[in-house]
Amino acid sequence: MKTVGKIEAWDNLEVRRVKAIDAPELIRLRSLLLNGVDGYYSTDDPEEQRRWQHQFIDWVASTCHVNEQICLAIVDAPDGTSAVACGIGIIDQRPPGPGLLTSRCGWIQSVVTDPVWRRRGLAGQVMSFLTDWFVSQEVSRILLHTTNEGSKLYHKHGFNPCGEEGLIATLNQDNVATHDL
Repeated sequence: MKTVGKIEAWDNLEVRRVKAIDAPELIRLRSLLLNGVDGYYSTDDPEEQRRWQHQFIDWVASTCHVNEQICLAIVDAPDGTSAVACGIGIIDQRPPGPGLLTSRCGWIQSVVTDPVWRRRGLAGQVMSFLTDWFVSQEVSRILLHTTNEGSKLYHKHGFNPCGEEGLIATLNQDNVATHDL
C-alpha cells in the first residue's frame, strides 16, 4: 500500500476481464451512472432500472468470454468481496476514413469507480487496460461520452473534444424483445 496525497492506494489491485459471475457487481457500479443521475442515459423509474439490470445480466453472460469485440474490465477490492471499478470497451466496425484505415473504432463506456474508492487511480488503471486491449485489437480511434466529473481523467489519457455534438434519439422500446421480465 502507498499513499497518494492523503489517500491510500493499493499496488496489488489489478484490472482483469469480467466473468459472468461478476454481473451483480457490474450492475451495482453501473447503477451509479444509470440510476437517478442527470444524463440522457439515466433513469429514475424503478421499473426501467429493473429492466436494464435484468437485460444486462443476460448480456454479460453472453458477452464476457464469447464476443471478441467487447472487453469488460473490473477491479476487485483487496479482500475480493466486491468490485471497486469497472469499464467497458466495444469495437465498432466503420467505413475506412481519415484516421480510421482499419475500420475498427473503439467505444469506452461505463467507466465507474465506487465512491469509497475514488481518487486512487483505479479509473485510470481501467482506462489503461482498455486502451491496451484496443491497441492489441488494431483499433485506431477510441470514442467516449463523459460527464463533467470524468472529463479530466479522459484528458489525461489523451482524449480531446472531437468537434462534433453528440445527439441521441430514443426509439420505441415497446417493440424491443425482452423475455421473462
